[in-house]
Amino acid sequence: MDLQLSINADGSDRNQLEVTAVEELKSLFSVNSLSEKFDNVMLCMPTGSHSNGDTTKTNWLAYAYIGGDVSVYNGDRWCANEVTQLHEMGHNWGLRHASEGSSQYGDLTGAMGSTSGAGDDVAEGNRMCFNGAHSWQLGWYTPYNREIDPLTTNFDGTLVGVDRVPNLLTGEKLVLKLSNSVEDYYLMFNHAVGANDGTTEADNQVTITTKTTASDARTYLIAKLPQSTSVTFSNWAGTSESVTVFVTSIDTATATGNAKVEVWKGQFADRPVPVAPTPPTPNPTPVPTPQPTPNPTPVPTPQPTPNPTPVP
Repeated sequence: MDLQLSINADGSDRNQLEVTAVEELKSLFSVNSLSEKFDNVMLCMPTGSHSNGDTTKTNWLAYAYIGGDVSVYNGDRWCANEVTQLHEMGHNWGLRHASEGSSQYGDLTGAMGSTSGAGDDVAEGNRMCFNGAHSWQLGWYTPYNREIDPLTTNFDGTLVGVDRVPNLLTGEKLVLKLSNSVEDYYLMFNHAVGANDGTTEADNQVTITTKTTASDARTYLIAKLPQSTSVTFSNWAGTSESVTVFVTSIDTATATGNAKVEVWKGQFADRPVPVAPTPPTPNPTPVPTPQPTPNPTPVPTPQPTPNPTPVP
């Protein structure tokens, strides 16, 4: 819906525009809070406003409130950009930025990293989801996730991408969480198809992101594993133990794509020996006798001598 506001965007602070728009909406719908009427509100502002009190900063993109219900966009370009919408809505849903190394927005596997390079919907696609840590945090995929303590439990299984939901096969998982008392590790197959075919980093690789339990913690992309590669983490959970993750194979087919992953305690050299299945009997047992055994004797044996033999 369009709002007519008693404020000019040019020269105004973006927060002034937001407050004015929110107050106008509350008046129109006769509510004290927009949350009484809406789950989320997206405000598409005209260009010209500035941010942080600096009148030269008019090229801001968008912003939202962590755990709130309002997100704000600067002009038609960013208001119509789907991945920017997803990024800001992610903040409303409680998600922080997705980082890599020293870059706060560095994880480009999902929507909570930088979206400024995805301004053109046609060229960039804008079809991406969230990284493993955020996918777990949202709780949308709980039936398809699994958590293990890698110091006590090994994993030898299959991860699939988000586009396979809800059609996972028996035993397949979306996110594997490795619990750690310092920070948890999240494994996910970044399958670049369907709803995620616009991912711009580590496409069709197994990604590992970390996140502490702090409510304001960002996620960090720490490993990107193609087929036949592994990574070993030392001093797991503050102990002297190591944990190894090994991607044995990757299938990128649209309908059946998956990654085979193994996780165990120790170095790569400590990899558990796979238990080979019992092979079937190489040759079948002999064919049973085609015909039954002969019929019994039809006539009984002669009767015994009626009289005993003479006494000698």
